[in-house]
Amino acid sequence: MQLQPGGIYIVGIGPGDPQYLTLRARGILERADIIIGFRQVLSIVRNMTGGVMLALDNDVVNTLKYVSMEAKAGKLCVICCWGDPKFSNVEFIKLIREVCEDVKVICGISSIQIACSIHGLPMEEAIFITFHKSGSLDNDKNELLTFLRNSTRKIVLLPRPWDFMPREIAEFLINNNLPPEIKCTIYENLTLENERIRRFRLLDLAHCSERFSDLTIMIIER
Repeated sequence: MQLQPGGIYIVGIGPGDPQYLTLRARGILERADIIIGFRQVLSIVRNMTGGVMLALDNDVVNTLKYVSMEAKAGKLCVICCWGDPKFSNVEFIKLIREVCEDVKVICGISSIQIACSIHGLPMEEAIFITFHKSGSLDNDKNELLTFLRNSTRKIVLLPRPWDFMPREIAEFLINNNLPPEIKCTIYENLTLENERIRRFRLLDLAHCSERFSDLTIMIIER
């Protein structure tokens, strides 16, 4: 792929271990003039680029406006996202497209793919649901209940870090009459040094007092 002068690229950097960064993503980072992203994401690619790095803190919209202006001036700009941008960054990508023009997405390797590989779960035998979004989760919760009651597929689930994590999800399922013996596997920080994989029954998970990582994936069995 030929890079355009003044282009804006949303780049998936993989699950965290730099070995999972694609060659295409690495090549764009090496040539980038400006790289933006949340601090933890930027820490993964800091040594792969000589460009100016800008952390997305509270003023996300104005930072994106600045990047848009720099791109129009001919700078190659990269916006870094965890994993593959299309797996769990839908709202962020929508915001980027609202602020910036002519944005291209470069796919990456998602931690969801890593979790399914470890689990031995083909994607065609799974149902993917994400709670990693703002606003009401009512429709998504009802969808989860419907699939668990009517499908034999396993559920691959992204919790919402600030209020609907594995313990709350287990409580919700039990309170809606799902069997407390249902088994699930929790994958945290995959490919990173503090990676952790644990297996629970819903009943045990609902009483677990430990804090789970923001980088958590649940696979729920049927």
